[in-house]
Amino acid sequence: MLQFLKKHLLYLTVLAGLILVACEDDLAVEPAAYLHIKGFNLTTNNGTEGSPSHNISTVWLYVDGKIQGVYEVPVTVPIVTTTGTHKIRLSPGIKVNGISATRSPYPFYTDYEEDIFLTQNEVHYVNAANDSMATTTYNTKADFDFIEDFESGLSIERTSKSDSLSPSVIVTDPNLIFPEAGNTSSYEITLRETDSSSTIVELQTIDAYDDLPKFGANVFLELNYKSEHRFVVGVFGIRSGGQVNQVPTVTVNPSDEWNKIYINLVNEISSDVAATEFRIFIGAVKGTTEVGEKKIYLDNIKLIH
Repeated sequence: MLQFLKKHLLYLTVLAGLILVACEDDLAVEPAAYLHIKGFNLTTNNGTEGSPSHNISTVWLYVDGKIQGVYEVPVTVPIVTTTGTHKIRLSPGIKVNGISATRSPYPFYTDYEEDIFLTQNEVHYVNAANDSMATTTYNTKADFDFIEDFESGLSIERTSKSDSLSPSVIVTDPNLIFPEAGNTSSYEITLRETDSSSTIVELQTIDAYDDLPKFGANVFLELNYKSEHRFVVGVFGIRSGGQVNQVPTVTVNPSDEWNKIYINLVNEISSDVAATEFRIFIGAVKGTTEVGEKKIYLDNIKLIH
């Protein structure tokens, strides 16, 4: 019996070795060129498109018209291809509603394209002459309904729900405002401490917009923020008779650093078939058990469709 086991153990060992060699042959790495994508720079016309701030976190990579993959930037990607010139296309992607699981190419940014001579076993750089940063702009489809940078005038207002003792004001302190060249002001919301009732601050766009597309068309709200307290962004759907339907879209969590979020309002706009126009709202509620006042800072709000 012992001899039998030894004999079959030898057979199994040899068989496993053959399988391993076969697998290694199958998985042999083909020669590849490597492409480094550092990230993106957004260029804007400040007068008509606002701030060039962005939060492009993902890239859709195409080589010679074929999808290579989706990657979080920065990244170095192996490309199995022949040595020679290849057409590289990069589609800038975002986290829709700030959620990592809902990454998508942003429909209002242009793709970056470049012909790059790829050599196997070498690392190549996108836009090498410009610090390996791909460039993008807003495309011709982008229609801006409003841009609020808090530099001159206001396109938002407080609603009647807001606590009169919780101020919301424009601030110019360099330590508080959004850190961007040329920016001189941001918007500060203070949620005061109270033990008698909840504190509410709610803002809405002064104008109501009757040109927002429905039928599943993308409508995005871009927003820079820094916050000690969560807040809600959504829409007021206004009927022809004046009735208002308030629908929240997303709850934005606190962030110690300035962040940017892209909020897709497609479901709220398209599903409200009775609404003839819409206002955007931003609101926060602080409960009586939450200690201390809380600050929310906003800047560069854009409504795009």
